Amino acid sequence: MKAGYHLDGTTILAAASPPGHAQRGILRLSGPRSWPCVSGLVGLNTPPSPRRLHPCRLRLPRLAATVPALLAWMPAPRSYTREDVLEIHTFGCPALLSCLTDALLARGALLAGPGEFTRRAFLNGRIDLTRAEAVLDLIRARDAAEHRQACEQLRGTLHRSIAACQQRILHVCAFGEAAIDFSDQDIEVIDPAWVEGEIGKALAELDALLEESQGDRARPEGVRVLLFGRPNVGKSSLLNALARRPAALVSPFPGTTRDGFEIILQLRGFPFRLRDAAGVREALSPPEQAGIQRALEAVESADLILLVLDGSQPVSCDDRSMAARVDPARTLLVVNKSDLPAGIRLGDLPADLERRPSVRVSALTSDGVETLVDVMVRTVETSSASAPGQSFWIHARQRGCLMAASRCLRSALASAQSQTGFEFVALDLREALQHLGEVVGEVVNDDLLDLIFSRFCIGK
Repeated sequence: MKAGYHLDGTTILAAASPPGHAQRGILRLSGPRSWPCVSGLVGLNTPPSPRRLHPCRLRLPRLAATVPALLAWMPAPRSYTREDVLEIHTFGCPALLSCLTDALLARGALLAGPGEFTRRAFLNGRIDLTRAEAVLDLIRARDAAEHRQACEQLRGTLHRSIAACQQRILHVCAFGEAAIDFSDQDIEVIDPAWVEGEIGKALAELDALLEESQGDRARPEGVRVLLFGRPNVGKSSLLNALARRPAALVSPFPGTTRDGFEIILQLRGFPFRLRDAAGVREALSPPEQAGIQRALEAVESADLILLVLDGSQPVSCDDRSMAARVDPARTLLVVNKSDLPAGIRLGDLPADLERRPSVRVSALTSDGVETLVDVMVRTVETSSASAPGQSFWIHARQRGCLMAASRCLRSALASAQSQTGFEFVALDLREALQHLGEVVGEVVNDDLLDLIFSRFCIGK
């Protein structure tokens, strides 16, 4: 085991709260000396009641006065690491936490390495390797969607799918081994058609798992939203209303926005990259023409298009021209200027766009903007849930193991169909089981664990 990991009955210590000043700072210990390291500092001979916050006062050698604190005692095996775990909650003062850390180290605790608490949880059988990696995903989640995906993995979504596939393969192997044992007695123990069918089912389950997942959180930093429309329909004003600040320059003169202007917003827990593009019309100058060309290119790459229309005027030829350029499935209609008398008929738009969700807003007064945000978030949530290949994320390591297992199953199926003997089928099935075991951590080595847990922060 590399330096920094202490797994031989030692007790580890790390801060479980962010660095810097805060109302509360937390130090966490895990190991058999968790309580002995702390008992002398709080003047208690026996641990407090489990899984409750117990008030106490810390007596630290370097401080003249005692410090109020709360203790959370979680004895083994009902703890995150399945070891004795103790948390000390006190003031989030870096100097105080440093003093407390020194006192605990002097009493036998050792500083934890990156991810060592989760590593111990895995090695002690609390969680499998897919759930351990999901802990890191949960820490690094950038929005509500990624948070949900990490929680699903923590609940064992991937593990259960792999376990079902393993059981099917093991079932075939068990009957196959029996068939080999009775091969010289002219007794048919196993039906070749059944073997082919079971391997085919396992292969289909594994390939479906690969198809439903996407690799290593490759989603871009935020949902790309394009504000698209002709000049002076209020795109820049709408962006400012969404941002709740004057982020974009607003002018009554058409053609003010030339180069695309982009901001990043968190809306209902989702990151959105809002791009205010140049209004599309017959360009009067080369710079405006270049801006319009960039706007038309952005239509192709946007995840969501807000087609902004002037609700005080009838649908124009330019409106219909731009409506023809967008993908209706990725488009929301935003009818701006609801503070003015209505003059638009959405029935004048192409039929496939007319059926799309539409929201009436006033960028000037912000009326309807919250409704627009709700519709944007709901659209993103629905598309994320229903889009093929977007069901959940898996890491590149996990995907590599699953693909290797899939190749082994294909080879086993080919051997079974050619009736070359179950010995050859069994070799491929055992190799497939090994690759699946690598995903969940049944087959693992120290170098792989070091690679995985080195990406964690200390204290997790």
